[in-house]
Amino acid sequence: MAGEQQNPHEGVWQQTLRDASSSGGTSFTNKSVLILGDRNCGKTSLVARLQGRDVNEFSKGLAVDYALMEIKDEKADEIASKINIWQLEGEEHHADLLKYAINAENVSESLAIIVLDLSAPWNLHDSLAKWLKVLDTHLRTLKLTRQAQDSLRSTNEKRFQTYKVPSTDAPKHLPSLHKHKTAQETSSSDSESSKQEDLPPLPNGVLDRNLGIPILVVGCKADSLETHARENFMKDSDFEYIQRDLRKTCLSYGAGLIYVSSRKDNNCSLLKDYIISVLYGISFYQEPEVYEKDLVFVPIGWDSPSKVELIELSGNYNNDNFSQVIFKPRSLAQREQESSVVNDIEDEQSFLSHLRDTLEKMDLAASKADQLSETTPNYSSSSSASFQSEYSSPVPQNPALSTTPLPTTPLNSGSRLSATTPAQTPTKGPVDIQSLNSFFSNLLERTPGKKPTAPSDPSSPAR
Repeated sequence: MAGEQQNPHEGVWQQTLRDASSSGGTSFTNKSVLILGDRNCGKTSLVARLQGRDVNEFSKGLAVDYALMEIKDEKADEIASKINIWQLEGEEHHADLLKYAINAENVSESLAIIVLDLSAPWNLHDSLAKWLKVLDTHLRTLKLTRQAQDSLRSTNEKRFQTYKVPSTDAPKHLPSLHKHKTAQETSSSDSESSKQEDLPPLPNGVLDRNLGIPILVVGCKADSLETHARENFMKDSDFEYIQRDLRKTCLSYGAGLIYVSSRKDNNCSLLKDYIISVLYGISFYQEPEVYEKDLVFVPIGWDSPSKVELIELSGNYNNDNFSQVIFKPRSLAQREQESSVVNDIEDEQSFLSHLRDTLEKMDLAASKADQLSETTPNYSSSSSASFQSEYSSPVPQNPALSTTPLPTTPLNSGSRLSATTPAQTPTKGPVDIQSLNSFFSNLLERTPGKKPTAPSDPSSPAR
């Protein structure tokens, strides 16, 4: 706006994003989506699907990645709005960068997505708890006023209280944003009267941890569940236990749950439409799905503790300790352990190779030093000769003392005197380096995983 003054404390990055997102002539408020999740859980491929691009076109970013999702109005043939997508690249220590994604100014227009990796179901519970904590910690740093916090939490509660299951004859697509806005303006009086109505209270266990923004839990790589059933012998009871655990946590935070597969493009369009529905307050068309293990869809406001309890489980599945029920298969853990051992051996070989190269350099340096000493003029030959003649002459011996003569070996020019005898002084120089070089070369030639055998010493007695 022409009359709008820029914030002097606003960074260049924030100004650029604000100007880019406000361009396009749209009268809709642009929204923001924050995506959290572990590394390699499927975040980047998911963003590609949300933008309508090939999943192979994207490369992983660093720290925080930014993308823009345009919402096109098919009938008006124009861009109706834009959604900023921020992605934290799987590292908790980059959480301080979340201030660029969600801040006090745009928190009311934001949505958080926590991505889970369904190809490693034994990590789902801990991963979800970790990233919910990261999100909670960041929102606390915004230092919102009490009034702003109450308003955000009230909106979250109303999203649950006013949810309605779509009718079977409802159109299976979202209405035009322009058409939706017109409908909202014409029904403003009805909405004002509905605000005065008493809404039903939330059941126990729902929104116990109201963070003030809508949350979606997205399970990526849902096509891997069939692989787990076939190769890791996971049963339907395992998948039902996982769904029940995730839905309990989602209820506590007021979050929705959806399983997608970016590789097979399953439920990706559904997720995109649902994001638009939540951010712009549009009634959604898709009914919930909890029976197909790889197509789960639980919208915000539909679920309840009583519905979760309908998942009948028995025996060990009544255990609330997730890690004791859903754990990594032994065969997979063994393969990973064997792979780790092979990697350790390769690292050891690299280490020994590095030592061998170092020894070869030392051997070369010692050889050059010997050549240099041979070509250097000996300016102390006369003094060395007099020294040798003086100390090489016989010394009077005391019969009471040892009759071992002093060493009479001539000293080389340039050598240093030593208080020890040659038998006590370890041999130094190229010969020792060559021996060590040969030793490490033998280690490098051994077969990975095979213990080296010690060389036999003919002089040592047999055991």
